[in-house]
Amino acid sequence: MATVRYFAGARDAAGVETETVTAATVGELHAALVDRHPALTDVLPRCSLLVGGVRASDDAAPVGADELVDVLPPFAGG
Repeated sequence: MATVRYFAGARDAAGVETETVTAATVGELHAALVDRHPALTDVLPRCSLLVGGVRASDDAAPVGADELVDVLPPFAGG
């Protein structure tokens, strides 16, 4: 199972900071997260997903069983 960590607005939408999810690809992971947390429907498309510290933009990108996935919404510094 992959460990998913949520940050900022994504954490607020999911209602949790971390959780484990079984998914073989980024597309499957996206579907599972929205299924669990419908409030992520509008948030996830704007987020960057880092799988093992590398940005994954392709739905077919693999997600390993023991992978760490970070869900990062857009943010601005200042």
